[in-house]
Amino acid sequence: MHTREEKLEAVGRLLDIMDRLRAECPWNGEQTHDSLRQLTLEEVFELSDAVLSHNDSDTEKELGDLLLHIVFYAKIAEEKGLYDIADIASRECEKMVFRHPHVFSRSGSEGVDAKTVSENWELRKLKERAGKHILDGVPESAPSVLKAMQIQRKVRDVGFDWESRPDVWAKVREEIAEFEAEARALDAAPAPETSKPADAPDAATPSDSPASAAPLSSAPDTTTPPGSTSDTPAPAATTPAAAAGTTASAQERAEEELGDVLFALINAARLYGIDPEVALSRTCRKFRRRFDYLEDRTIRSGRLLRDMTLPEMDAIWEEAKSRGL
Repeated sequence: MHTREEKLEAVGRLLDIMDRLRAECPWNGEQTHDSLRQLTLEEVFELSDAVLSHNDSDTEKELGDLLLHIVFYAKIAEEKGLYDIADIASRECEKMVFRHPHVFSRSGSEGVDAKTVSENWELRKLKERAGKHILDGVPESAPSVLKAMQIQRKVRDVGFDWESRPDVWAKVREEIAEFEAEARALDAAPAPETSKPADAPDAATPSDSPASAAPLSSAPDTTTPPGSTSDTPAPAATTPAAAAGTTASAQERAEEELGDVLFALINAARLYGIDPEVALSRTCRKFRRRFDYLEDRTIRSGRLLRDMTLPEMDAIWEEAKSRGL
């Protein structure tokens, strides 16, 4: 490992390189905070992949890329006379000292556990944000799973949490039932009609088709309401616009209930010490391994996936599972 002097020298060299890049490289010179934002997100996800794969070499590389971005943002702000890398570091130092009195105060850390530290952390953040709400620090642009985790941790730290872990399952079941009810309502909602040109002919039904002989039993005659005589006018049919509005409303309700399900499941994961982002990433990787196996096996047999039946694909999928993929 390096000495403190070597570490400071390396960071100083990075600052010097950024100075030259901003002055001498056209691409680097025209970047702004806004243009860097998406690139920074990509770097964060690449770092996350490296950490999840426990690849120390890639983690080192991605940390370097992220450090470059921090220096980049600082340099742009410095050019505008707003702040520089020293201001950023100093502000973070002051914040850490303020939020860790058990380390930096005379009282010391004796008798302080991790739970107490976490609770005190949120209380001290409240003092910093006087007049603001506890959840104001949760970024709106954060990925939804991460945002839910942040929200739940923050309210937990001020006592808004389940008394015991098993209590959460009733809420999970309640939310799943409500989502299922809305999803079934979607199944029953009338499908919006598609418009066609006024001069377009109706679709022809072949004369030898069973459909031309009699209506399907599952499709009742809707031209005359039950109990009406043939000369009784039928009620006005639902207009395409009304059907579309009904479907959209049902879709929104189902979407809201699905959000409640996911939020409840993330809450359950938190209570059991499971990172839902890691869990879902593992499942995605597992699915990808098995689907890649299915695809490769199909290609080797000289066939295309779209030409296979679902039972044939299921058989290869189970083969992939048996191989531990």
